[in-house]
Amino acid sequence: MHGYGFGEADILAAIDYTGLTYKQQLAAQEEALARYDREKAAELEKAKAVFASRFKADPAPAEMAQQ
Repeated sequence: MHGYGFGEADILAAIDYTGLTYKQQLAAQEEALARYDREKAAELEKAKAVFASRFKADPAPAEMAQQ
């Protein structure tokens, strides 16, 4: 089950379900959440790049720690 945060709830509330079957509604929700997750990931990567350039941090130690 997908945990819904505040931003995700806003995404789901913005979907127009008019005329959609239940299966289509679920597909619309999944697509909207997937797009939201991709956008969040892109924002995070951008923030990491800005941080690294601003502080000239070496991202390698953090990446190695995650592995």
